[in-house]
Amino acid sequence: MLVAIGSFQAGQLVSGWIYSKNSKNDSPSEPSLPSPDSHEDNHDDNHDDEEEPVSSTPMKPTMMTPPLEVSGSSSPDEEQREEQHNRILCGGLPILLLLGTLGLVIAILVGYIRDGNDGSFYQQLFFVILVAPLGALIRWTLSRWYNPPPNPVVHSPRQRRRRLSWMPWGTFIANMTGCFVSILCTGLLDRYRTELDRKTNQWPRVILIAIRVGFAGSLTTVSTMIKEIVSMQEKIPGTAKSTIYGIVTCLTGMMMGLVVYMIIVRV
Repeated sequence: MLVAIGSFQAGQLVSGWIYSKNSKNDSPSEPSLPSPDSHEDNHDDNHDDEEEPVSSTPMKPTMMTPPLEVSGSSSPDEEQREEQHNRILCGGLPILLLLGTLGLVIAILVGYIRDGNDGSFYQQLFFVILVAPLGALIRWTLSRWYNPPPNPVVHSPRQRRRRLSWMPWGTFIANMTGCFVSILCTGLLDRYRTELDRKTNQWPRVILIAIRVGFAGSLTTVSTMIKEIVSMQEKIPGTAKSTIYGIVTCLTGMMMGLVVYMIIVRV
């Protein structure tokens, strides 16, 4: 976990350096404006050299021209091109994912047909593809419902007194559920290994492995947990909340896995 946190922070530094370098290269050169001090100095020198006659006619008010605004914002054409690029990217990415999934399914079916003797490997891949999106959707739903917002707004004293509101419960529940499902499938496979080996029908083994790899693998997440730990270190400095979150997640998963595995295999 410490190595993952360090690599994530190193990636943040590298991405920030690349972004700052690109922004410096893309920023337009600012036009040089005359400083007000030099204008006042020239005006004083002209007064010293020659005295202007005082006219009796009143002077007409002059319109002050607004100063030239120098902003780093992009032009409307650049914003339009960037919006069009994002629209094309967001519209083409789902199509590419769909085509890739269909190609993978077709390749698995071809391999299963060609391998007539033992097609359990391709069966596992096929079921992994079927159940993996379900785990990812459940994790996304849990994170959306139970994770704290990025910038929480406190409206009442009751919300201020609520404990553990900083805890990303959605990610925690998803990780613990995935650990439970994974260790449950592993325990069943180890307990009934001899019975499953004697059977000619390999579908029970295939389904258990597919659930463990596809569903539980897509339901659990280590990258999101590391991102949340680093985010808590940055937003809530000087506290042990990020450390508590990481330790509680790891210890709870290990203890739950040990208990479930012992109950299934040894009892």
